[in-house]
Parts: sequence; structure tokens; C-alpha cells
Amino acid sequence: MKRYVATRLITMFGVLMITLLITIALVGSNMDSILKQGVVFQVRSE
Repeated sequence: MKRYVATRLITMFGVLMITLLITIALVGSNMDSILKQGVVFQVRSE
């Protein structure tokens, strides 16, 4: 049973990492503008 749970966790983690990598790859070009907007928003809210 423990082994099954461990494999499930590893699989879930792997899928999560792949999804994150794909998202970063797709959003990478827009990342700078998004970060700048986020910083501007944070500064304004303060």
C-alpha cells in the first residue's frame, strides 16, 4: 500500500513539474511584462 502511494506521489509530482515547465516555456516571452506589471501593482498597493 505504501509503495502504491509513493508511486502516485512521484507521478503527480512529475506531471506537476512538466506542466510548470510547459507553462514557463509558453509564458516565458511575456514573463518580463507580467513581472513588471506585478511589481508596479505591488508598489501602488503599498
